[in-house]
Amino acid sequence: MKKLNLDSYKVSIKDQQGLNRFLDYEVRTTIINLLTHPQLGLNGPDLMEVAPLIRKIEGAGADVILTNEEYQEILRVLKTFKGFIKNDIQMLERVYNCPDNPDDGSNIVRLSDN
Repeated sequence: MKKLNLDSYKVSIKDQQGLNRFLDYEVRTTIINLLTHPQLGLNGPDLMEVAPLIRKIEGAGADVILTNEEYQEILRVLKTFKGFIKNDIQMLERVYNCPDNPDDGSNIVRLSDN
């Protein structure tokens, strides 16, 4: 299991006058958009397969805990997509370097606990 930080970060973008503007880079939105990008050529069943991961990311707080399968799906998309730019570097570093989150069983609800 992996723990991925979804917090936004600031990026510098030049406006039409050549002045630097600092905008929020929305990590959560970017990952969701990458998972459903037209470049991937998703058909209906493909989109339905990735929908639970999208909902999980949308509903997460600052961090999302990913199963190994979910993490591998994000990695697959990142390897497939063409067109990343400098502002994407921190997002990519977060994904490629996200820490393990060992499943210690603490999230298991036992009937005896109720």
